[in-house]
Amino acid sequence: HYKVGYVDLPLVLYRASGSYILNHIEQMKKEELLVLEKTFSRNPKITFSLRKRAISNVYYRCALSYLIRGEFKEAKEDIKLSLFYNKFKLKSIFLLGYFLLSPKALQNLVKKRIAYNFGL
Repeated sequence: HYKVGYVDLPLVLYRASGSYILNHIEQMKKEELLVLEKTFSRNPKITFSLRKRAISNVYYRCALSYLIRGEFKEAKEDIKLSLFYNKFKLKSIFLLGYFLLSPKALQNLVKKRIAYNFGL
């Protein structure tokens, strides 16, 4: 009943910079958690389980960023927080185990994985 069309023009422009995120991890974390909180408050049907998994993912991503920067204390705290919100998150369990064995080797692994994923 409605006409559908395609506009071949960019409707939104943004600048993506990986170094910005690495230089502002705390700000990124704060903003992501704020967005999640607003989303949760506006959508009461979102399950408690999904809320916890979403928060866990924020801490997991921040832990990876801290690892890349070599900030091991902060990385460990965010890995633990990721597991606090989702104790069955296998990626966080693996990350914590590897971190406890060799933080520096884990840092190198994460850097290689990021480079591979982004074709660097």
